[in-house]
Amino acid sequence: MFSEKQIHNDSHRIGESGIPTDHTQTFQRINIEYYSLYHKVRGRPLLATVHEGVSRKLLNSSLGRQQAAQWRKQYQLSLTNLSKQLTADLIQQSKQLPVIGLQKLSDEPATLLKALSKNPGDYLCHFQFAWLQANSGNLMLAERHYNIAALQSLEVNPVFSCFAFRHLSDTRYRAGKYMQALLAIESARECNKGFNAELQFEYIRMLSVTQRTSQALKQLQLLLSKAPHYEVLMQYEPDLTHNPSLQRVLVQLNQQHQQNVRNNLLLKWENDPLRLLDLDKELGKPNSLEALRHKQEHTLGQLPHLLIQDEAQAGTLIQQQSRRFVMNTLDIRKQNYIQQIEEHQGRARSIHHLGQWLVYTMVITLMSLALSYGISTVASLFSYDWPINRTVQTLVLIIAGVVGVCGMLLLHFSPRKLSRLLKQKQQLEQLSAKIGVSA
Repeated sequence: MFSEKQIHNDSHRIGESGIPTDHTQTFQRINIEYYSLYHKVRGRPLLATVHEGVSRKLLNSSLGRQQAAQWRKQYQLSLTNLSKQLTADLIQQSKQLPVIGLQKLSDEPATLLKALSKNPGDYLCHFQFAWLQANSGNLMLAERHYNIAALQSLEVNPVFSCFAFRHLSDTRYRAGKYMQALLAIESARECNKGFNAELQFEYIRMLSVTQRTSQALKQLQLLLSKAPHYEVLMQYEPDLTHNPSLQRVLVQLNQQHQQNVRNNLLLKWENDPLRLLDLDKELGKPNSLEALRHKQEHTLGQLPHLLIQDEAQAGTLIQQQSRRFVMNTLDIRKQNYIQQIEEHQGRARSIHHLGQWLVYTMVITLMSLALSYGISTVASLFSYDWPINRTVQTLVLIIAGVVGVCGMLLLHFSPRKLSRLLKQKQQLEQLSAKIGVSA
């Protein structure tokens, strides 16, 4: 999902579940609503299609894919949760529509026209014919029959009339008739009883493309107060981001999230075990605390909108990354200690080997000296003149003793620096374990 791949811009792209995902690079829920209803798409296939559409919308740039890749597991989880919310709203809306009557309709335009010639007041048939024409690219004919369906059902079925007006607005939007699209979505709002988040989102889009910025800003605040998860979709909606005033508000929303996360991090820092450490000493680097805060600020700036909107989750992710930063720094320092320890241990082994050779030399010398003493004693018994006198033997004995003492000292030699390095390595391991347990 996060790879660099071309996102196609064809009018009737079919998703993995068989549902058309979108006619542009930007996913809109209305493009799959009726298809899923008419073809009885439910459960996992429907969720998979919504997930795919939202993914295409949020990951439509290389930067978005790079940011998502850094937090792959958590990003996928948040993306799935958002998709489930949108899918639940879609299913709830479908329950209010005449599902059985719509599913019985033919998908052949000629059959529908024949039925309309006998019963021109069949608004469900008008809607089905309009939907087929819209999918085939005949927007003018689709607009006409969507309008008829919306008006005919206005009194008898206002819920379906709202649904038809929304499709009429989308068709006019696709045809570039933005002002007329706004009129259609306003008619849909008049038919709707209560609050419909998707309808509100579509209304904001139409207000934006018709430069009704003041109204769009008011409606945007209303939508966020009742359906905050739509903020993520707003951040990636071209109809909003191409409007300077709305884009400025969206940037401010993101900045407010960042500030709230900073405040949460400060509160968490008060109870964080890292606060009790002398980081400069433990990490072996000056200004380690400033480096840690700089790292947190950089991470905060790189978090995608999908993750930063959940401020508690964003704070937790940054805190976990800070711990990983400290742990990695400690690990690097520990590896440095291990390298120094190995170097000193190598030198100590060389000294110990020398000590062993000195001890071996002492032993061999003493054995030779003992043999010399024995031969001297036997020679004196038989009045033979042994060429090595007692003075030389005594001198060799002294030298052997000195060599033996030096060998024993070298065998028990332990560098002070090695002992200190081993102790520091142990302290780092204890500190790493403590931080890991408290993470």
